Amino acid sequence: MLTVLRFTVGYVLEEQAGRPDADSLAGFDMAAYAAAYPTVMAGVTEYFQPGRTVDDLFRDCLELIVHGPAAQSA
Repeated sequence: MLTVLRFTVGYVLEEQAGRPDADSLAGFDMAAYAAAYPTVMAGVTEYFQPGRTVDDLFRDCLELIVHGPAAQSA
């Protein structure tokens, strides 16, 4: 229960923080990141297809916490 509570509070706080501005992203090289972490980029790209929302991400992550990874593959 504490894990679910802390995940939920942390998720809400992160949503309230807003998106980073252009200045904080200055110098970040997305192409270099994608080249260094192709599996991460493939997973993010696959997950965030049109129609998916941050609410879907929250529910899916919470499902993993409560039921474990086996529930996602079933």
